[in-house]
Amino acid sequence: MHPADVGKLESGKVWPFPAWRVRLGRVLGIPGDELFADVLREEEPHGRPAVDAQ
Repeated sequence: MHPADVGKLESGKVWPFPAWRVRLGRVLGIPGDELFADVLREEEPHGRPAVDAQ
């Protein structure tokens, strides 16, 4: 993966391809499905996926 693609994943601009999930999960030791599971913000009760800017 290109570093720019990782940045796009982190910022929520792109969703990972299935092969990316597998590779990243393997490297990080976390199942790809679990790694990219939607996380809900407490202040957003309507169920929007969390994409926090850092």
